[in-house]
Amino acid sequence: PITVDGLSLGWLSGATLEGVEIANIEGGKDATMLKIGRVHVDLDLPALLSHTVHVRSLEVSGLEISLEQRAKDGAWNVQALRPSAAATPAPATPGAASVPWPVSVDALSVSGKARLLAHGKTLEVPELKLDGKAPDLLAQPVQFRLHARAASGDADWTLAAEGQGSAVQSGLKA
Repeated sequence: PITVDGLSLGWLSGATLEGVEIANIEGGKDATMLKIGRVHVDLDLPALLSHTVHVRSLEVSGLEISLEQRAKDGAWNVQALRPSAAATPAPATPGAASVPWPVSVDALSVSGKARLLAHGKTLEVPELKLDGKAPDLLAQPVQFRLHARAASGDADWTLAAEGQGSAVQSGLKA
């Protein structure tokens, strides 16, 4: 199940979701797979008239994600969020191709923490920060900067990465 504590919409202020939670898969160690304290989207509404989705800013704060890998088949819990092929709607007119609207994101900001459980080990990431932008989300890779601090057992690591798509420069300090 998915729950949302609050939603506010404004022509000038954008849209805000508060208290978003997605329950974990059955048998997961944590009850919740994903929690988000707040999501705020500032959308350029006039751009929609020209069939363009222009997001001025997308801010996600208070993110808590629990990624779990099942021992029996190696599948990750987040794979349950993907829609099945049967759930994909068919085009309104048979044979008609749908052309997606261009999507751009001027500023993306995500902050929170993560927990990874795999092979009987746990990796805590108590500090996670991602900033980025996507001038043309459907045609070009996302440009991003990531900072994470993690702990596992007696070791602490700091990861810094930035790049565009799969071209990533990173540094890991133990």
